Amino acid sequence: MRIGTVVRSSLTVGLIGFGGGAVLIPVLHRQFVERGHVVDEATFGTHTVVTNLTPGAFPVKMAALAGVGTGVMASTLAAFAMGLPGALLALLILLAFTWLGEAAIRWIEYAAFGVSLFILLVVAGYVIGVIRRSGRARTFIGLTLVCFLATGAGRLFTLIARLLGAEVSIEAPHLTTFQLIVVALAAIGITAWRARRHDPEAPPRQQTTEPGSLTTASVLTGISLGCLVAGALLIPGGLRFMGLVVASTLSSFGGGAAYIAVADGFFVVPGLVDADVFYHQLVPIANALPGPILVKLVSGMGYATGTAAGGIGTGLAMAALAFAAAISACAAVALFVMAFFDRIKESRFATALSLWILPVICGLLCTTSCSLWLGCIDTATSVGAPTATVAWAVPLGVMLLQVVQRRFRANDVALLLLAGTTSTLLLALLGSGAPA
Repeated sequence: MRIGTVVRSSLTVGLIGFGGGAVLIPVLHRQFVERGHVVDEATFGTHTVVTNLTPGAFPVKMAALAGVGTGVMASTLAAFAMGLPGALLALLILLAFTWLGEAAIRWIEYAAFGVSLFILLVVAGYVIGVIRRSGRARTFIGLTLVCFLATGAGRLFTLIARLLGAEVSIEAPHLTTFQLIVVALAAIGITAWRARRHDPEAPPRQQTTEPGSLTTASVLTGISLGCLVAGALLIPGGLRFMGLVVASTLSSFGGGAAYIAVADGFFVVPGLVDADVFYHQLVPIANALPGPILVKLVSGMGYATGTAAGGIGTGLAMAALAFAAAISACAAVALFVMAFFDRIKESRFATALSLWILPVICGLLCTTSCSLWLGCIDTATSVGAPTATVAWAVPLGVMLLQVVQRRFRANDVALLLLAGTTSTLLLALLGSGAPA
């Protein structure tokens, strides 16, 4: 497998990866499994489990894990390529924020509406495909619904209310993604143990095909430590700031939204980053752009801190260091954990995991799809569109994209351009011709 294939796949996901987190699993699957043939189906499933069990940016860890079979360089470059498009766009907007203001963010949100429809189409295709290929359709559908309700009942009820035109948000007890994965692993482990008791003949253990996990993790750890040293040399207090970047990254479970709260505690409360800059510039920009929110936020905070200490050049340098430190830290942890999974690759547990983790992933995708759907509704209602109309327009838009895809055999780029351009024009018209 060529390094270029892994890096190109990562750049593609990083560029179109609106929504973040688990909702990108089908997009990652399409790039790494179906098209790039970087990893096989079972390995991709294991990578998904490892990524959900470890802290940091979801797609960055998936890219690092996908590349490790090709080599240390491929894994490292893939991780950085995944976060690069969003971080660069965030820095460009920060540089131009004085002239563009919040209008630029609104235009991006308008385009993101259409991109979200495309992602929902990919998610639907992935879930349907998993169920069809399983050979256990009823069981998989049942487990998917259980996992969906366990993690997203509140979001489902809120979405139903929106479809009925009600402006309410419904909270319900739920499991986090991490908790659901742990429960699923425990259930799969018990099932594998019981099967072993009835048939104690263990399958033969084979040499792992990914011996580079520990080596790559060590290299990425070295990069992270090097960023700490460089930060200390660049600005006063740089070591503390870079240390907090790594610490906050390794404390971040639950996706980009959770990292906003983590970053507030690590950077805003101590006064390292101004609250007004964080909440009125960095957070809106990070939410509006593709790519991992964590990576965009640490890059933006690095830029703000460096600019305050020594001007724009220093700000860009600190942004680059924060970017590299966060990516290398979370990817290293995922690779260390993957090294353990490599050791049990041929066990009954791993065999059961590769099959039964799929409905769990599908349930999580249903939950994140609800969030993406609700995000589309919020974007459109902010320019005056009726709630119920927009709520029903989202699935209609997804179906129209599917018709275009099948009838004209449109590729992903064409669908993205069509969806993004159409949503931008329509929402701009609803907003009196220009973003508010």
